[in-house]
Amino acid sequence: MQAARRLGKDKAELKSLRQEKEEVERLKKEKITLEENTMKKLSEMDNALCKASGQVEKANSAVRRLEVENAALRQEMEAAKLRAAESAASCQEVSKREKKTLMKFQSWEKQKTLFNEELVTEKRKLKQLLQELEQAKDLKEQLEARWQQEEKSKEELLEQATSIRKEREQLEASAKFKEDQIKLKAESNLQKLKDDIRNLDKEISQLRLKSDSSKIAALRRGVDGSYASKVTDIENILDQKGSQMPYISEVVKDLHDYSETGGVKRERECVMCLSEEMSVVFLPCAHQVVCRTCNELHEKQGMKDCPSCRSPIQWRISVRYARS
Repeated sequence: MQAARRLGKDKAELKSLRQEKEEVERLKKEKITLEENTMKKLSEMDNALCKASGQVEKANSAVRRLEVENAALRQEMEAAKLRAAESAASCQEVSKREKKTLMKFQSWEKQKTLFNEELVTEKRKLKQLLQELEQAKDLKEQLEARWQQEEKSKEELLEQATSIRKEREQLEASAKFKEDQIKLKAESNLQKLKDDIRNLDKEISQLRLKSDSSKIAALRRGVDGSYASKVTDIENILDQKGSQMPYISEVVKDLHDYSETGGVKRERECVMCLSEEMSVVFLPCAHQVVCRTCNELHEKQGMKDCPSCRSPIQWRISVRYARS
């Protein structure tokens, strides 16, 4: 720009010098000395113009170089903008991933707390089951002790029976008439004993059905394990010592008392759980012997026969307002 200004100034000076030259030509004779000076000045001005033109060319080349650099900088700016946009998108994706991971972590924490709570409840249940098992073991030991006592009494009775037999053999020769009377009495007593045995067989079969149903209910519905173990132990004792009437009556009395504590009459007790009221009718046999929950368990176990008469069940009808 300075060179251009100088050029402009030089051009104005050239014009003035040309005018002076013209005037000098007119006045050659008068101004020879001035002409020499002007010639010198013109030579100097030409040199200055040459220098100014060189400087202009240099300035133009510098401008072109700056334009090229400016274009390169613009390209770099555009590339930097693209990179910034890509980095912003990647940052957004990273933030989304962080949010997702936080959500997953929170859900895992919730699941962890739930699992810990379930583990605590399962531990409590296990403690309760262990306590019930210890109680069942104690009851088993008590029943085994009773059974041993009964075995001892049985052995004593057998010894007494052998001694009685020996005495009877000794007295047979001298007491035939008494023997006939004793035979008649024995026949009547035998008939009574048969009747008692039949009744006991019926009670034993009912107790077996109740014990099987109580075992299934204890496994599926959480019935008291001590009661189920008591029923099974009583069944074993009845099988081993079915001829002892006082102890059997005592066992039946205990079972009757245990069933009446649940708040349901014995005539209306379910034959499986021995606690709920009978509320389901089996057809076509028309027996009403189980409650609703035991009916569902009976059906899930794949049992298709009536527990009372063993006839096939075609329909299961729940009776409403059974207590009324």
